[in-house]
Amino acid sequence: MTTAFDAMLDLARILGMTEDVATGGSSTTIVCSNLRNWTDLSVDDALNGGTAFIITDAGGLSAAPENETARITDYVESTGTVTVASGDFSAAPAAGDVFGVTPVPRFEMYQALNAALRDLGNIPQEDATLTTAAATREYTIPAAAKKDLRQVWTATRTSRPYDWLERFNWYRRNDTATYDLVFPEQPASGYLIRLVYTAPHAQLKAASTAINNAVPADYLAWKGAYHVYRQRLHRTGKDDKRWTGLMNEAAEYANQALVRHPIKLPHYTMKMWYSPEPSDGGASISTEEIPTV
Repeated sequence: MTTAFDAMLDLARILGMTEDVATGGSSTTIVCSNLRNWTDLSVDDALNGGTAFIITDAGGLSAAPENETARITDYVESTGTVTVASGDFSAAPAAGDVFGVTPVPRFEMYQALNAALRDLGNIPQEDATLTTAAATREYTIPAAAKKDLRQVWTATRTSRPYDWLERFNWYRRNDTATYDLVFPEQPASGYLIRLVYTAPHAQLKAASTAINNAVPADYLAWKGAYHVYRQRLHRTGKDDKRWTGLMNEAAEYANQALVRHPIKLPHYTMKMWYSPEPSDGGASISTEEIPTV
């Protein structure tokens, strides 16, 4: 599962990040004497306002603070000490931890990644929080799925593997704020309902936030870089060829990523229902399919 940490790490590597192995640390510091050997880090405060990443736990057990980020508040070149905001790391970095540092602020990377996700518009989403109940044919659709619900599936087993079965006999009722998913016939009780819909990606607010599998990781990193460069170009207030070139390069790589990994939206369910024939009291089968948009 790709998380916001993974996306931010990919983005930081594009923007410029130094990675090394810590020789020590505490809940608010990372120490590495090698940092002074890097040209960009040969002066005090070179990292102030930037972001620190703990990439790999020294013990190899993925122990905290692996996959965590922290805001850098100070950097001392002579000792290679990076000081971070108190409470950002849930545990103290230790000797042997692989870490990364970048002068790019954490909030700026979150903003850029969220802008890249917004650029995608609606993407495939799923929800499996509803469960069929006895004597219940009407269910409340979760808010995120209300706008563009495309498919409804029910499990045929109560545990994994669920062996999902697509339902064709359901409809939405739009004249109520509560029970808006209706099954004409009572479904068997105690089984999960899976809703397939499209909606914008939720905002990334924490390193552990999961990213929808439909979003290509390379697209997200490069489109995030595009937005960082675009903001820097905007701040300069002039046509800076360096930022313009980097911005255009990032946009091209992001577009190539979507060509390699296109995001395919789910089709709309073809619905079936029975309607009585007035002439003989029998029934006919009708079908309706809403075309994919």
